[in-house]
Amino acid sequence: MPKKFNFELESVLNIKKFKQNLLRQDLAKLQEALDREQKLQYLMEFSLKQAKGFIRENLAEWLSQTSLNYQHYIRHMMQKIDDQDKKIAAIEQVIAQKRSQIKEAAKEKKVLEKLKARQKYEYVKKLNSKLQKNLDETALLKFVQEAEVTNGIFNAN
Repeated sequence: MPKKFNFELESVLNIKKFKQNLLRQDLAKLQEALDREQKLQYLMEFSLKQAKGFIRENLAEWLSQTSLNYQHYIRHMMQKIDDQDKKIAAIEQVIAQKRSQIKEAAKEKKVLEKLKARQKYEYVKKLNSKLQKNLDETALLKFVQEAEVTNGIFNAN
């Protein structure tokens, strides 16, 4: 019985697949972090809009202590929103890098899978060739045996 096809780089291919899965998991975690940060930013912007609205509604009391507190709060929230923008941009950059790594890992895996398929094709082709050669030899031997039997019968008369 012929031996089973054995791809010599199977362990490397498995490592590439594992690496690609890990990168995808990292990307999913980063995407979750991005979503959280974007929601937080939305809440900050909403709070800022409310504070600005309060000041507009209370222009008559512009110089009151509450308005000054709100102005300070608005400046503080604007700074936090700017910081949040930077945080989101940094996460988006890491996500882009992770996607690039996933793409590269997929290419490496695909190369190995193509190599495996090509080697398996060659293996099967070689195996079929050997099988055909064996069948041809068997048929030839059978033909020679039948010819000897036939010639033996005719020569005996």
